[in-house]
Amino acid sequence: MHAISPITEATGKLFALVALSDGNVRDIENTTAERIIECLRTKDADAGKYVYETALVNQPKFSEIEGLCAVLKQVDRPQQYEFLRSCWYLALCDKELNTNEEIVIFKIGDLLGISRFDSQLAKKSATLG
Repeated sequence: MHAISPITEATGKLFALVALSDGNVRDIENTTAERIIECLRTKDADAGKYVYETALVNQPKFSEIEGLCAVLKQVDRPQQYEFLRSCWYLALCDKELNTNEEIVIFKIGDLLGISRFDSQLAKKSATLG
């Protein structure tokens, strides 16, 4: 496998953090995460899936979130917003939104400099599909 870009690595690990945050990673979450990765990182989809799957096993810590978000600050604002919306979509795909999932996603938004209002809009957008 070729070198994994820092953005692909951060994306995969943050998705794993969201999926793990409710204490129960369901098959629908894995399938959804993989599909989102294909859409967001088409040229690095296999690497993104590998990072996600590895991170599920290694279980990234909440304390890593700041460094991972610092990497994502390198992409433009629309991509950051789409990533945040994808986090909400991942958290909501099992039809259950856990408080820990909300905490993680709001923290990601805060660290990306996305307002709580815009984060709520991203959440609403994710529920609408």
